[in-house]
Formats: sequence, C-alpha cells, structure tokens
Amino acid sequence: MVSDSKSVLFHRDWLDSLTIYCHPFDYVHKDFDWWHHHNFDELVIVRSGEGLHVTENGTYRIHKGDTFMIKKGNFHSYKELQNLRIINFAFHREYWLDKCREFEHSPIYAAFFENSVNFKEDFTFEHRLTLSEELLLECELCFPQMILEQTGNAIGCRSMNEVLFMRLVITLCRKFSKQKRCSSEISDLNRLLKFIKENHSSPLRLKDLAAKNNQSNASLNRLFHKAMGTSPMEYLNTIRLEAAAADLRKTDETISSIAAAHGFSDSNYFSFRFFKSFGSSPSKYRAEHRKSSEKLQES
Repeated sequence: MVSDSKSVLFHRDWLDSLTIYCHPFDYVHKDFDWWHHHNFDELVIVRSGEGLHVTENGTYRIHKGDTFMIKKGNFHSYKELQNLRIINFAFHREYWLDKCREFEHSPIYAAFFENSVNFKEDFTFEHRLTLSEELLLECELCFPQMILEQTGNAIGCRSMNEVLFMRLVITLCRKFSKQKRCSSEISDLNRLLKFIKENHSSPLRLKDLAAKNNQSNASLNRLFHKAMGTSPMEYLNTIRLEAAAADLRKTDETISSIAAAHGFSDSNYFSFRFFKSFGSSPSKYRAEHRKSSEKLQES
C-alpha cells in the first residue's frame, strides 16, 4: 500500500509565529512517493488536476475541488499524479476550535474541527466535501492575500492572516450548509458524539443513543463501526474511562465515587474495565501517576 521511503517528520517552523499558514504546491512529478507526516493539522483544497492520496487507512482518488483534512501525525503520500495543484492550510486544530465554535452545526466544522479526530479516514473521505467551480474561484481570491500577509512585515499581518482564514471558513460553511448531502451522516453523528461526551455520566443505553440519532439500534451499530471501528456502547465506555482516569490523576476522591460519577454503578465492573483499558487497576494507576509527578517536580 505504501512505499519503502523513509518515514520522516515534516516540520515547519512558521507555525511558531503564525496560527495559520497558506502554502500552495504544484506536483511536477507523477509520484510524490514520500511517506511522511506533519506536526500540524492540514486542510487541503485541490485546485486542479488529480491523483491518488495514499493514507494509513486506504488510497483515494482526488480531483479538482476536493477538500479534505490530514490529521496531525497521520502518514500519507501522493501517487499517479496528473498536473496536481493543491493549496495547504497548516494550523493547530486546538487553537481554532473555540474560534470556530459558532459554526459547530455546519458540516465544514464537523469535517475539519471535530470528525477529523474521531472518525476513520476512509469514512471521512467518503463524505469529503467538493467545491463547485464558483466556490473554488471565490476561494482562489483569498489565497494570494494570505500568502502576502504571512510573508510581509506589516503591522497586524498575523491578525489579518487569521481574519482571511476565518473568512474562508465562513464562506465554506455558508455554501455547504445549503447542500443536504453534507449535513446527513457526518454532521448527525458528530452531534451524537458531542451528546455522549456531555452526558456520559447518565445511564445511557443503546436505544437511547439510537433514538437521539433517529435510527434503529442495528443501524446505529453499523454506522459506528463504519465511522469509528467500534460500537456506540464501547465508545461510551471509552469516554467514561478516560474521564475517570483524569479524576484519578487530579483528585483524591475514592475509586467508588469516581466510578459512580462517570456512569459506572458497579465499582468492581469499573475496575475490570479500567484494567482492560489501561493495563493496571485504578488504585495502581493513581499511585504510579503520582509517583511519576513527584519525580518530575524533584527534577
């Protein structure tokens, strides 16, 4: 599936001083057979041409107008390229989450600021967004302005660069919100994941989650396996256990009270599930974390 090229971290220093970096790239060779990953998140818009995008989870053909996300740390490369021209927007997702929160019900927000973390890449690609000729042309007007700001020394160039990127995101949100196909599975499932995270301590059952997503139990199970490689209830348990682990690290609450606070009515079952996920009992996990913290403080 992938080449034998050396895996390498592709690092850019400019994100130390900028929160968004616009980088056009034209592929002059048929293959860009460099299996690499980035230390930033990357939004890609295909300006022209086509080719194959090779990822850890499969290979997908990309065409003019395709818009997709490459997650921080994910390896990828390009092959069988035919005059492929792309524009990359490099950024740190965490920084932009709050700034773009107003758009959280938009499919573009779901695709680039939420689902990029939770969903399998092949599922995201199946639902990838494609810009129309009109929208691509509108976006093209923004690219040179961003490049000018990020390479200049004018007062407020960093802020102007952020404004231009936000304008681009708003344009995409408004255009894609009118397309029903972009607001179906991917946006509905994203809202359900948010609901699970916010209500994980409640006694949620599969039928509750299915009803929340207007689906049958079987349909929701199939969707979760397709999108995330797990079941709804396993995902719920993962969220509960991660939240409980955080409490074990940060508080002195008893194990039974932490278990109850995160949806486990039976502390023995909680300990069983915790050991299965973290490889140690809750009490040992807490002790090891505190020992590690004390060593760090001493050094």
